[in-house]
Amino acid sequence: MKGRERALRALSFQPVDRVALFAGEIESSQTLSMLSGQDYWKSPDQRKVAIEAFRNLGIDFIFILTLPFSPDEELRAWDVKAMFRYAKQRYPDVESVLRRIGSLPSPEQVRKTFDSEAAYHIHLARAREQDRLTGDDILWLASGFEAGLCEFAWYLEFGYENFFMLLGAHKDAAHKLFRYSAETGRLQNEAIAAAILENDLPPFVYDGSDLCYNSGLMASPKLLDEIYFPWLAYSLEPLVRAGINIIWHCDGDVTPIIDRMLAMGVAGFQGFQEDAGVRLDKLVRARTIRGRRPILLGSVQARSVLPFGTVDDVKQEVERCINVVGRESGFVLGPSAVIQPEIPIENIQAMYGHAKEYGRIPITPWGVKL
Repeated sequence: MKGRERALRALSFQPVDRVALFAGEIESSQTLSMLSGQDYWKSPDQRKVAIEAFRNLGIDFIFILTLPFSPDEELRAWDVKAMFRYAKQRYPDVESVLRRIGSLPSPEQVRKTFDSEAAYHIHLARAREQDRLTGDDILWLASGFEAGLCEFAWYLEFGYENFFMLLGAHKDAAHKLFRYSAETGRLQNEAIAAAILENDLPPFVYDGSDLCYNSGLMASPKLLDEIYFPWLAYSLEPLVRAGINIIWHCDGDVTPIIDRMLAMGVAGFQGFQEDAGVRLDKLVRARTIRGRRPILLGSVQARSVLPFGTVDDVKQEVERCINVVGRESGFVLGPSAVIQPEIPIENIQAMYGHAKEYGRIPITPWGVKL
């Protein structure tokens, strides 16, 4: 069974010959060079180096491909203090945020100016290009963080203090902000749904917006129910209506909102961190609006076992994940978070190599027991 077929069958709750495997984001160019046998920095197309590394590991599924930065680029990309200094310069107080929100176009104006045809063809072209690069070996979703949604992480633009003052003290303005974001997301999802259905693309999208710290939600469930979740559901509805499976990226402890996400049509989760309190055994028992358990992408611990454990520790963690989920499809194994440069290559190879052996048949369709 080729990797693309294995991934599609696993994500669709159909039987597979072994547990499917997904690629974590590997942030080390040295690791990718070693795994691929190619010099990452000398390659004219570094995507091909990463894909070759994934092929050599036996990867079946890529939900997003994030390539390593050069040292200078990495310093700029992750300079969080500089990012928030810039936010403070643009928005020195909440009044400046309110002025920005007041200048946003109305939903009617957004719909009038949105180029649905362009969004449709961008998604289709991305899907075809990625299929060209991976062939039958790997399924690579075209929608990695490109599907539409009502964005929550406006704190990256406005700064934390301004953003949470907005949510707490200026709810009408917060509604307008999320209404604007939701309309843009909904239009994007209408175009993506049409591209998927009309061109027989895999019926899956991958996206998410960070709502949580490791200790829990950034805002109370009551507040989110009032001013955010209705607009998030509105933005996702075209995908849900079209039967397209939404795989949600999670950061922090998302336990308090799992049921809400499932109720609005989310079909699966990736990035859930058990060291932050998200329990894999509880996610297995949850049910989507279609009455089946969520698609689960995880959850070998990338902040504890992979960087600090031995090869045997990694193998035990792989077995734990497979045993907890059970030998039914709907599960794709990989790391719980980004594979950082400090993770030994031996542990990466052990994770995927042992999963291919331990996770062999029988992997049965949903609801079928052998």
